[in-house]
Amino acid sequence: MELAGSDAARVLVISIPDWGATPFAARDPRGRGEIGREIDGFNVAARAAAESRGARWVDVTPVSRMADDDHTLLATDGLHPSRAMYTRWVELILPHAIAALRR
Repeated sequence: MELAGSDAARVLVISIPDWGATPFAARDPRGRGEIGREIDGFNVAARAAAESRGARWVDVTPVSRMADDDHTLLATDGLHPSRAMYTRWVELILPHAIAALRR
């Protein structure tokens, strides 16, 4: 928090994307549903920790789950985000970043 001038409202915490929504996840023995539940559990805890300290939470996980139906959101390896996904994430994050920097 030192880099944010000790102002928690200037800190952005970004959720973990759900890689379980990718074709790559089909290889994982836990299954796509379990991967998603584990990510949800982590994100719930991370959001609570961030918000309890006054940091800004940005949830990109729902966008990552769109890759299940829209493979243009994935790189050719079937796992990593494509430029299109990163663009959507930036659209979500940017207003929070601007607000944080204006403080």
